[in-house]
Amino acid sequence: MLWKFITTTALFCTFFFILHVATSKSERISNNIESSYVYVSSWAVQLQNTATEDDARFIARSQGLKYEKILPNNYYLFTDEHNKYLAGKAHEQVTETLKSSPKVIWVQQQTAEQFETRVTFSDPLWETQIHLESTSSRNEIKQRVEDVWNEGYTGKDVTVVVIDNGVRGTHNDLSKRYDTSVSQGSYSSSSGHGTHCAGVIAAEANNNLCGVGVAYQCNIAGIQLLVGNHTTDADEARAFYPMNSPKVDIFSNSWGPKDNGYTTRGPKRLSAEALKMGTKKGRGGLGYIYVFSCGNGATLYDSCAFDGYVNSIYTIPVASITIDGKVTGFSEPCSAIMTAVYSTNMASMFYNLGLITGGKFPRF
Repeated sequence: MLWKFITTTALFCTFFFILHVATSKSERISNNIESSYVYVSSWAVQLQNTATEDDARFIARSQGLKYEKILPNNYYLFTDEHNKYLAGKAHEQVTETLKSSPKVIWVQQQTAEQFETRVTFSDPLWETQIHLESTSSRNEIKQRVEDVWNEGYTGKDVTVVVIDNGVRGTHNDLSKRYDTSVSQGSYSSSSGHGTHCAGVIAAEANNNLCGVGVAYQCNIAGIQLLVGNHTTDADEARAFYPMNSPKVDIFSNSWGPKDNGYTTRGPKRLSAEALKMGTKKGRGGLGYIYVFSCGNGATLYDSCAFDGYVNSIYTIPVASITIDGKVTGFSEPCSAIMTAVYSTNMASMFYNLGLITGGKFPRF
């Protein structure tokens, strides 16, 4: 399966909505039925409620595998660390042997999905950030973000995690509030997409650098999901429900299935379970907030109805509009959309009226 990133605009859309939801605590990649996936040498396993970690260890070792608990409700990942099983091949005998254990409920060999990046950004100056202004004559639709700031909602005491290809926490616009205790993985030098997204959310205000984030006082973190052009169901589950990060509030996802008009994919067993658990148990029982952009495939007659992440009852989908209040040419339609806000488009790029991130500047 091929994956691709979505523009930063959708990322901003998510956070305008979040300013009204998460602060009260006080750009995406299209489940493809194409066969472009690769088997990896690991198995997701769910054991009975009565099973213990000793049982998991015994079952894993019986096949020469290492075990790791990745979700509550006795979900484990059994991994081949010694290259006993050839990657890229379906090992049905191992799968069937694991299934035959009396304490095993469910088994699935993991498959890796591919992705590709696509980024569109423009303009470094606060004066051009009309998507945040309440009084500008340059935008017909007022989202009144400045008014929200004036009410005291600036993201303070909220922790936002960007699930992407990594966030550069040392960036001058992010470093003061970058939470290393929550972040996972490393920054990918091949693409700054995750850092661009983090900048739209949390870029520091009044530091004479780049622009201002929509929630400029929030804590920001990054979970590196999109690594080496592959991600698995287990990888997504770890990202959606990090076992050691109880202080997370919001997960921002500017990625999704490939936008080609026929790809249909959504969360698989583990990631679907992680989303369900997160909305029920996250934030001390208040529930994590999962935001997804709706997709960029409208020009190819794609619909976000094909995207199971957008259509999940556990996510908040957002679409995008232009500065004159019209739907952007690329924003995918579907009934799951909950809100829409400004996005970069060809006109806004031409007139220097695009979204501001830290990713296009010499000091980045």
